Amino acid sequence: MDNVISDKFGCQVIERSGRLFIRYDGGNIAVKMVEKEITAEEAKKAILSEEDAYQVIMSAIKREQNEPK
Repeated sequence: MDNVISDKFGCQVIERSGRLFIRYDGGNIAVKMVEKEITAEEAKKAILSEEDAYQVIMSAIKREQNEPK
């Protein structure tokens, strides 16, 4: 079950089974909700301001792109 910690700045910070996620609209024309796992420090940062939330999303995207496939 999802526990929504924050629902501000166009994204949600969610806790699920002890893990933290940021959920945001990653679609171009149509809405496409995307969820990325984040750290506790990133979760704290994401709820501070719109700019901080954006930085957390960008960090999560970069991290995922750098993961070996």
